[in-house]
Amino acid sequence: MNRFLHVFLLFLIFGITAEAVQLRKIKNEEAFYNGLAGGVHTKVQVPESMCKYQSDDLHFRGCSGDHENIFANGFIKRNSPLVYRIDYQDICPSSGTCLTSKFDVAALFPIILDQKKVREDQVYKEPPRATNVYVVLPGVFFKTYEIQKKFAERKVRDASNDHVTKAIQNLYAKEIAALEIPTNKILGCMEVEREWAGTDFESGGTYKIINFKKNDNYNGKNPFDIKYLLHLLEKKGMSKKDIVEAAGYSNHNISRDFNKLKAGESRNMKKRMINLLKILFECSGNLSKPEKEYFSHQKNLVKEEEDNSPKFNFVDFSFFP
Repeated sequence: MNRFLHVFLLFLIFGITAEAVQLRKIKNEEAFYNGLAGGVHTKVQVPESMCKYQSDDLHFRGCSGDHENIFANGFIKRNSPLVYRIDYQDICPSSGTCLTSKFDVAALFPIILDQKKVREDQVYKEPPRATNVYVVLPGVFFKTYEIQKKFAERKVRDASNDHVTKAIQNLYAKEIAALEIPTNKILGCMEVEREWAGTDFESGGTYKIINFKKNDNYNGKNPFDIKYLLHLLEKKGMSKKDIVEAAGYSNHNISRDFNKLKAGESRNMKKRMINLLKILFECSGNLSKPEKEYFSHQKNLVKEEEDNSPKFNFVDFSFFP
């Protein structure tokens, strides 16, 4: 039988729809990048071999709704693999759980949309002012931002200008995705109040942490333990001197004071820990928003964002353990 006729008959027999053709099934990393190129597919499955990264850094997910249900069940695993949406330059929300390493980005969600941007086929309900930002250790995950970076740098063959622009706008979120987040990886959630600057999330706004809800099912490292807290602050880029000064120690003997912090040998350890937690979890600040000129298209195409966030206002941290 003619090979093309054979293929055509298979399409008829199995009732493959146009939507299904848009989704390319992938077996390995090389095939994944080939699937991204050429403009043929709008969605590409992420192979298991690319969901291999692990980190002990805290990540965040903004999500309104019943926190007790999430504490009890976690962010549950989907039946299908992760799916990368080329037109949107992100992970299809129904295929996995998206996370960010930036608290101010997580506080955006669920986002507010200008009514003019809502598609006719889209069900949109204006989100509540308050949301929960879940604090998690992600376990095994996929680096969404690495794919966005390749599009931004035009390293994907035949990438359209729209795809490049969308990737550049999304990169600020430093997004990753996991198939699931079990309940024992969720430390708890911050209850956050948002004030939007306009009718759309792109206008930004401000947020304020008003409460912390602890998840009793979490069984991992405790960031409220001083040694782990210091580890996170150092990974955030703080020097020993910065940490000691932020904790409220004198500046005359950094090594000694830092060792005292690590050992927990302080009469005012709770107060010092609260000072450091206020840095790790900013009490209030600006909701992050995409900047159209965020990435330079010259030598340093993708560079780290300068931290221009405002100083936080004092908020009572007595809700921390």
